[in-house]
Amino acid sequence: MRNAAAACRRVSNTCGNKPASTDVMSHTFVTMCCTTPKAGCVVIPNASAAAAERRAREIFANAGYSSCGVTRRVNAGTGR
Repeated sequence: MRNAAAACRRVSNTCGNKPASTDVMSHTFVTMCCTTPKAGCVVIPNASAAAAERRAREIFANAGYSSCGVTRRVNAGTGR
């Protein structure tokens, strides 16, 4: 966790200090990264991958980011 936070801070001033988490084992974590105006990534858990992706896109759009794509989807319960 510390290494990831340190790496994030080298390229961004908007890094979180807590990992994404959920108590619902059926949730899916979606990792989305953008490249414009600079590199940035977010990990969002939600009831479905589609809902998590929508939320991630909303966060980035509100912050003025573009050129975004999903890099990973992982189910909380199975790790797949």
